[in-house]
Amino acid sequence: MDSDKEITANFAQITYTLTVNVSPSDSGDVKVDDAASLSYPATYTLAYGASVSLKAIASSGYNFTNWSGTLFTSENPTTMTMDSDKEVMANFTQITYTLTVEPSGGSTVILDPSQPAEGYVAGMEVTLTAVADEGYEFDRWSGDLSGSENPTTITMDSAKEVTAIFTEVDSSSFPWWWIVVGIVVIGLLLYLLAIRRLWA
Repeated sequence: MDSDKEITANFAQITYTLTVNVSPSDSGDVKVDDAASLSYPATYTLAYGASVSLKAIASSGYNFTNWSGTLFTSENPTTMTMDSDKEVMANFTQITYTLTVEPSGGSTVILDPSQPAEGYVAGMEVTLTAVADEGYEFDRWSGDLSGSENPTTITMDSAKEVTAIFTEVDSSSFPWWWIVVGIVVIGLLLYLLAIRRLWA
């Protein structure tokens, strides 16, 4: 100390990095303190000890499942404290619906595309084609479909139940034109017999 001295001690606030991502891509957004990023992964620099709110928002056709990474919970919205660098993933799953088809009369219904084990993705259009077995013919749809258009389409915006109604063809009855032919033939034979008698 050879003179008066003034000393300033300078401190820097400790900050940590928060990295936020979504899975699968384009399945939703995450609002960090009420603001969503324009792209993912998104990074934020936050002060030590800061309390951060996270809210997952699902895109159309998806549901929020859970958080993973540093944060593992299904609570939404949720909060976390920045006491270290954090990596958080918001996980979403596609909404799927089941199409139940009941063909009647031993016939079949073809689905295009075929139904996956987990069901159809929400909003998908499915073509149904009713195929009649021998001795049957397609009549109409009932349940979540109506009318007699075949093939037809249905939009999977909820779980659906459809019945394809087939009717049995009466194979024992003769077509009407066979009756007409029979009458003509019999009439012709009677006419020929009458002519023969006249000439006898």
